[in-house]
Formats: sequence, C-alpha cells, structure tokens
Amino acid sequence: MPSSGRRTIMLRLIVTIIVCAVVAMTLTGPGSSVREIGRSFGISLIFSVSIGVPAYLALTRIGPRCGRYRAPWSWILFLAACVALAIAGCLVSLAILGWMGLFPWSAYWRVFKTDLGLCLVITVAFGGGTFAYETMRGKLDRALLEEERARFASLESRIHPHFLFNTLNSISALIREDPRKAERTVEQLSALLRYSLEMNMSRLTPLRNEMRIVADYLDIEKTRFGERLRYSIDLPDSLGDLELPPMAVQTLVENSIKHAVSQSRGGGEVRIAARIVEERLEIDVSDDGPGFDTSYIKEGHGLDNLRDRLASVFAGDAALRIMSAAGRTIVTISLPRKRVLV
Repeated sequence: MPSSGRRTIMLRLIVTIIVCAVVAMTLTGPGSSVREIGRSFGISLIFSVSIGVPAYLALTRIGPRCGRYRAPWSWILFLAACVALAIAGCLVSLAILGWMGLFPWSAYWRVFKTDLGLCLVITVAFGGGTFAYETMRGKLDRALLEEERARFASLESRIHPHFLFNTLNSISALIREDPRKAERTVEQLSALLRYSLEMNMSRLTPLRNEMRIVADYLDIEKTRFGERLRYSIDLPDSLGDLELPPMAVQTLVENSIKHAVSQSRGGGEVRIAARIVEERLEIDVSDDGPGFDTSYIKEGHGLDNLRDRLASVFAGDAALRIMSAAGRTIVTISLPRKRVLV
C-alpha cells in the first residue's frame, strides 16, 4: 500500500479513537476539576484504543464480506461482529484498568456489567455509521464505473463501423492481389476486435498488450494507405508490464490517422514512444500533420472521453497533454507508474 494510503488510514483511526473517547467521557460525566476531566479522558481513551483499533482492523475486512449478503442479513452479521468486538474490547480495557489499580479485581464483573452498555452503544453506532458510509460509497463507485464503461462502449460503437468498412474494403482488394496479405489482415483485425471486446470490462491492461494491438491496427491501416502511412513504435522491454487503460494509445493513434494521414496526399508519419519521467509513465503519440485546435474538442469526442477515463481510473492523478513542437503535434498520456501484479 502506498505511504499516502497508510497515512490516510492512520489519520482516520486516530480521529475515530479521539472522537470515541470524547463521546464516552461526555456520556459518563467528565467531572468538574481538571484532574477529574483528565482521569475521565484517560479511561475513555483506554476503552477507545482497546475497542477502536481491533474494531477498525476487523470491520474493514468483515464489512465487505457482510455486504455480499442481502439486507437485513448484511446488517445483522455486521452488528453481531460489532457486539462481539465491543464485549472483547470492554474485557481488555477493564483488565488494563484493574492492572493499573483503578478498581479492585473483586469488582471486575460488576464494573463490566456497568460499562458494557456504553461500549455497545458507541461501538454499534460508529460501526454501523461506517458500514452505511462504505456501502453507499461502494454503490457510488460501481455506478461511476458503469458510467465509464458505457461511455467507452459508446466511443467504440462510433469508431468501429467506419474502421471495419475501410478494412473490409482493403481485404477485398487484397484477396486477388495478395492472398497472404489478405489472410494476415483478417487475423490482425480479428485480434483487434477480440482485444476490444475482452478489454471492454477492464480498467487497466499491460502496456505490452496495448502496443501489440496498436501495431496490428497500424499494419491494417497500412494496407489502406500504403506508403502514405509511416510509423514507428519505441517501447523499452522494461516498461511492458506497466498498466494503462485499454484502448488509450489506440485512441490517440486513430486520431493521428484521421488528422495527419488521411487528410494529406503525401500521408504522414506517426511515432509512438513510452518512457519513465520522474516515476511516471509517459506515452507520446506524435504526427507531422497540420495539427488541430484543442478548443474544438467537443464533449463525447475520442480525446474528451479518454481524458475522462484517465481521471476516473486514476482519481485525477493522470494527465492528457497536447502540444506542437518542431512541426509535429504531440499528445502525451502521463500516468502514475503502476505495474501488473503477476
């Protein structure tokens, strides 16, 4: 887990413990003097730590499992876990207080019966609130993911018919002229469509797989444009396992074909290069076409969809930059470095 994620978890845990201690101290009556208030807060803090830490660690794992069941069973199981943790934490807290000499051991069970009710109320209240929040957040995350998938599917539905039409025309022309090339093009088209379908429900894919499909796509388009299309792919082997959203590079390459190659008699050159810059994966797709005005990128355009997908998958920690330099239009995807776990 990244250090920022651990810090967030620790901060949440500390805040929860302090809030629980303050609530418990308030409900039991802190006293009037500074000494009594300090003593009351110390006792409440012991209870909060003894119950809060195990509860947080356990409930964050139990909660998702309980969420797999339908209501009311999910709530019944979760609240039963809260009750069990409250009882165990109360026993441990009183053992610590008894060891500190705050009450005689002979009164242990009497004090336990007195304090258990408050422990149950606070644990169930905070645990139930957390469970409700996490459940709602999970539903929201799933809804956002479905929206992202629907948007991406919509993008595919607009691109593929046009691409398929041109490719089938190219295959038709090759059948008599170059049967082997026609067969190879059919295989590449099949691989591209299979990848598109398989990746439609995936958030990330290895860069190596994406570049393989991009190469097939460019080779297919070369059967259409011939020498008008020139391209190069620079992918160091060490970067092949890094992850990115599927069809991300493909979208940029299609955009270059549209703006740089198809609109020029002399065609154009497309270059794809991947590199690591300050622990971030950056992928450039550049062409020598006339460029385009980024202010005219409409909502639903391929680049607009890609920008939204990057923001959704990487929670805003990704960027899509467009610039012109040395007579070339360069579109760069910048992502946090993330490696596929195998």
